Amino acid sequence: MKNDMMKALSQLNSEEKYESIISLTSTILIEHPDDIKVRYCLAMAYIAKGDKTKGLKHLQNLITQSLSTNKVDKLHRLFVNQVILQTVQITELTLHGGDVLGANTIQMVKEVKLYAHKLGEMDLEHSAENILKRWIHINSYNHPIVALIPDSPLTLQVEPTNACNLNCTMCPRSKMTRKVGFMDTAVFDEMLNGWKNRVIIKQVQHLIFGTTFPIIKKGSIKLFFMGEPLIHNQLDKLIESGKRAGCTVGIQTNGISLINKEVRQKLLSAKPSVIGISLDGINEMSYEAVRQGARLMDICKGLEALYKEREEMNLHRKIWIMISSIIPKWNQPSLERAQKFLEPIRPFVDHIGFIPLSRERDPKFYDENGNITLYSKQPITSVSKLQPLCVEPFTKLNVLWDGSIAPCCYDIDCDMPLGHIKDGIDNVWKSSKIKELQNALLNQDIKKYHLCSLCVGTNKI
Repeated sequence: MKNDMMKALSQLNSEEKYESIISLTSTILIEHPDDIKVRYCLAMAYIAKGDKTKGLKHLQNLITQSLSTNKVDKLHRLFVNQVILQTVQITELTLHGGDVLGANTIQMVKEVKLYAHKLGEMDLEHSAENILKRWIHINSYNHPIVALIPDSPLTLQVEPTNACNLNCTMCPRSKMTRKVGFMDTAVFDEMLNGWKNRVIIKQVQHLIFGTTFPIIKKGSIKLFFMGEPLIHNQLDKLIESGKRAGCTVGIQTNGISLINKEVRQKLLSAKPSVIGISLDGINEMSYEAVRQGARLMDICKGLEALYKEREEMNLHRKIWIMISSIIPKWNQPSLERAQKFLEPIRPFVDHIGFIPLSRERDPKFYDENGNITLYSKQPITSVSKLQPLCVEPFTKLNVLWDGSIAPCCYDIDCDMPLGHIKDGIDNVWKSSKIKELQNALLNQDIKKYHLCSLCVGTNKI
């Protein structure tokens, strides 16, 4: 019976009938929930058809279930160890900047390496070793630090312009001293040409049937920094160019230009993956006091029109509309006040996210009564010895409108220049400047990096 079942699954797999595999394996697992090979086939069918979230969940269940049984059978243990490494490799293709693997996962990979070495399984040992090299770095205090360092950045935060149409009270742009300008499309294209990870295609082998299928991870481009993207008159060209290169492209906007139908139509026609709108406050007064120059009524009208036009253009599956709202304190009362304020626009967005106010530069922002007040920087009380001081320079680069490259969003004037896109994104990524900065963050020794000391230290700017 089992042989017939596996033959049927093998046939369906060779024909790439993944929905049929999901249906069949789900039925089998109702009666045989402990069959790890059937669960593996279910997981890989989900992943092959593009649902990595469900697939990884089944792989993780398989691993947990297998490790809890304590089977000593060599073939069983070898298969589970292969699944552990494959799960980590697939997980890496879902990560973004700042994500980390759990300590338990790292420990499992170490145990696979030891077991493979003991059995003389050199390929398995080598695979485990490569994963640990990507994730574990020994700092100068002899502490193992967990941080993914890919061979090319996973994300580029790109500044279409550092010009803006608002004067927001908490924005550090008022302290910016560099020249104001707009990114040329040729600069954007040159940036893409020097970036290997704009799209990653990895062939994954089915451990039971031996077939392979591709997993595609698209590089992420975030179009915003020290200015308002929608005032760039060729923003649509930048979005389209990034998408042609295989990337996911999102923008973050203050939203006031969305009242203009021509702006909305150009934006929707370019099909960015995400349109994020920054909208903060607990009432109309606090919003307009923070976002100086904006009118809440216009934002709401523009947002509603954007949502309806997206539906009319049948783009609701291709473009995600979200609100990003800063709250002054990361506690339940602050969250509830902001949620109540944003409730009327909830029908016109796919998601509302909240982020705590960044206090590194002593910003002015609304308080619990909606009045503008000064928020002083709060000292960092403790730092984990198991992670770098900051994760941004490990997976991401900031590209300014003129092609200059900075390490992070705190460097508003490119005071820590890493290079220029004419050098090639990947060449800059592999340069001594990046490696020295990464090592300083791993070693938690940032004395020579003034901006890092101000950002993650206790000094005030």
